[in-house]
Amino acid sequence: MGSYHINGRFVALNSQSTSTSSPFFVGDFYAVNISWQSSASLGPSRLTIEGSNEDGFQAMTFGNASQSTNWSLVTGINLIGFPSYATALTSVPRWLRATVAPANHSSASAVTVVFSGMGM
Repeated sequence: MGSYHINGRFVALNSQSTSTSSPFFVGDFYAVNISWQSSASLGPSRLTIEGSNEDGFQAMTFGNASQSTNWSLVTGINLIGFPSYATALTSVPRWLRATVAPANHSSASAVTVVFSGMGM
């Protein structure tokens, strides 16, 4: 059997986003790079990455975006100190989502968050 690579790029949050992204299935990847670009003085001050190992592919599994059921904190980033940066996860859950706080900066947040998955 030959080897193959799978790669995925998901724009989790951008200027048209709400404060919480949709869940992205990343379970096929062995690592996920999380990168962001922020105008921190204009937008939210904190980026939170949450993960879930919830089974299945149904949106109903997670409820609506404001619910924290089945989600765990993966990492939190202070955007004021790091307006543009990237970090990698090498222990990847099945699902990832991004949130920004305070939520009142959601639609004009000036934050773009991208998940890039690497798989074999």
